[in-house]
Amino acid sequence: MKTELHLELNKKTSYFPLKVGVIFCGYKIYTTHKLLKRANIQRMKKRIKNWNKQYRTNENDIEQLNKWRQSFFAWKGYAKEAEKYNLYKTLENKCEWIDTEHN
Repeated sequence: MKTELHLELNKKTSYFPLKVGVIFCGYKIYTTHKLLKRANIQRMKKRIKNWNKQYRTNENDIEQLNKWRQSFFAWKGYAKEAEKYNLYKTLENKCEWIDTEHN
């Protein structure tokens, strides 16, 4: 790396076998598949719980609902990259403020 690319690694850099995967952009990437990081899934579950709570107390308007939808569907597209169909369908069903018939 140093002689051909003229690059140096950070002192914190470590080498691991490919079979343990690489964390990149919120995914744990293996040679055969990708997984979402657990923290990412937990964060979305917490957001959905908070959004549902606000929705039930009527502390929302159309603009707010649209922001929640945009945020959730952006995350859903992200989760699709890890082929987590059952996960995002389960979470989508928990979103009380999403009209699932039209999505």
